[in-house]
Amino acid sequence: MAEFQELIKNFDRIRDYMRQFYVYGFKVRNDFSEKSARTYDNERRRIESWLSRYTKSDYTSKGKHVYINVDSKTIPQNPLYAAWKSKSFTDNDLMLHFFILDLLWDCPEGMSSNTVTDLISHNYGVVFDTQTVRLKLKEYETLGILVSHKAGKTLSYALAPLMPMETEPQCVNSGDMEPDGTEEGEQNLWQCLMTAVKYFQEAAPFGCIGSTILDRQDECNDLFQFKHHFIVHTLEDGILADILTAVREKRMIRFENKSSRSGQVSTLSGVPLKIFVSTQTGRRYLCLY
Repeated sequence: MAEFQELIKNFDRIRDYMRQFYVYGFKVRNDFSEKSARTYDNERRRIESWLSRYTKSDYTSKGKHVYINVDSKTIPQNPLYAAWKSKSFTDNDLMLHFFILDLLWDCPEGMSSNTVTDLISHNYGVVFDTQTVRLKLKEYETLGILVSHKAGKTLSYALAPLMPMETEPQCVNSGDMEPDGTEEGEQNLWQCLMTAVKYFQEAAPFGCIGSTILDRQDECNDLFQFKHHFIVHTLEDGILADILTAVREKRMIRFENKSSRSGQVSTLSGVPLKIFVSTQTGRRYLCLY
């Protein structure tokens, strides 16, 4: 029997499940017809492991309803971001993460994938295929964790340097000198940016990005609360990103529209022009030519 896994691979399925069962709340266990009841239980357990503090249930004539119950004025962060931050990984992924970062921590000049592979075997007693290590190094370069440079024909990888604003104090306001000799208003620019990020993570689309930055800095939103907060629309951010990419690149898109009443699926295409957002409901609308 396959073990239950909290992590996910298919976000589309999780998004639809969360919307139908937890956000809109009009479906119960017996309405889950896509797969077996065991699949429903696994999906429910997975979501409740992220949202255990925010879920409730009650019983109706149709059966047990589960739903999200949260006062947006009392939460520092959208709890649905947990779905975006969850991804599947293997034991090798986990080991390589720590092995690579440990080896490169004191090596600013960087190492080749062959050297990293050999040192992992020598230092930690774990043997990896060179291609596996090379792919992980390339993945981390794409994520911005590592940078690469060529020395002759050898490609070396090193840890990406911190941005200057993360470490160097910046003068953000001019003013008089304090008695201790420091200039009034002098503070770390990064902390000022973190204040902006705390607002952005809850007030703008793709707020999960801001939330992830706060996670990286081991910080959380302790400044802002929102009376009208449309947390459910973060589930659409993946689709929104694709549409905005098409707008920027002036491309045509083709998409399927499924009627919630009849179940009929129609295919539409056109050139996306703009996204409109309702200030009353937070719902997003696509203007398509």
